[in-house]
Amino acid sequence: MRMGFWIISERGWKYRLGSLVLVGLLAALFSCGEDEGAPDEGDGALADVSGVWEGSWSSAAEMGSGPFCVELEQAADGTLSGTLYLGAAGRASQRVSVVGRVEGNRITFGQAGGVQFEGTLEAETASGTYTGAGDNGSWSANRTDRDRCDWIAPETQQLIGGVLGFAVQDPTLAEQLGGTLTMVGTVSVAIDDSVSENWEAFLWEVEDRFAAPEEGANVTAGVLLGPSPEVPGAQAMIVWVTQRLHEQEVSLDGEEGIAFYFSNAQDAAGTVRTAISGTFSLTRDADADYSSDPIAVSACANGFQDRIYANELEWRLSFQAGGIPGSPIPLPIPGLPTVSISVPASGSATTPAVHVLREPCP
Repeated sequence: MRMGFWIISERGWKYRLGSLVLVGLLAALFSCGEDEGAPDEGDGALADVSGVWEGSWSSAAEMGSGPFCVELEQAADGTLSGTLYLGAAGRASQRVSVVGRVEGNRITFGQAGGVQFEGTLEAETASGTYTGAGDNGSWSANRTDRDRCDWIAPETQQLIGGVLGFAVQDPTLAEQLGGTLTMVGTVSVAIDDSVSENWEAFLWEVEDRFAAPEEGANVTAGVLLGPSPEVPGAQAMIVWVTQRLHEQEVSLDGEEGIAFYFSNAQDAAGTVRTAISGTFSLTRDADADYSSDPIAVSACANGFQDRIYANELEWRLSFQAGGIPGSPIPLPIPGLPTVSISVPASGSATTPAVHVLREPCP
């Protein structure tokens, strides 16, 4: 079956995840309550929790689960301040300022008016419960060696989620993934003789066990964002989609795969060129069998549930771009010369990725 070509309109690039309001955990502001547990007996020394902690939360009220990261600074008296980042399937991520306290090996943190986090510290790990705003559940985290969470901006999450939704013609995936895109990889990109470093790389694998197999719902997709070599000061974008999962080598001819190059992502319709020829190769899939725990699980809706896994892929992309999307025969666009694109500029890239498993609700 031949993949359909589509024009991504200006509306597509301005796509936002809508006016979804976070409920439960993500709807609330986070509050700091007084610790009801007694400090450790003994010398009364405070645990030092300064730094960056990464973990996950899980609702006991069927509101899903997701990742979080918190940056904490601790004063000599045990008071805490910092920033909490929260992600969830189907909801935009949140960033809030928090305050809290450490007493012995007990910790509380949050922001006045909402959910209270409390838990126990043990070496480089922490875990506990949260309650409030109609939700309750558990959380756990590990201290990292980074100096900040470094999550991508919400507007970038929305842009990339929207691109994926339009690319695979399923806006629900954009909604599910927006709040889980927290970290990105970087790659070098060669466009003709111009090589740029540190393009942001976003890759997904989507396995749909809910839709009928003949609908061709299983896809691998990617989006790259970086400086345009043709439009000074503009951001360029590369998008590709294949109809296969896991290790693969796919021709970007419109049968099982297709790719686009936008020399100016802000003027997508006027600068898009499609692949005339090329290949996408995926040589290693670190978690093809879902052996890890999901980083987020969506609430059941419309009969299905998405389980989202962190993954790592080794891959390479190369193609000639210069045709008109939707044309049976790739034709040059006046004023837009054909370009040769290689990602990475040499060798192969290994970057973080997201694997989405869509299944019927349990």
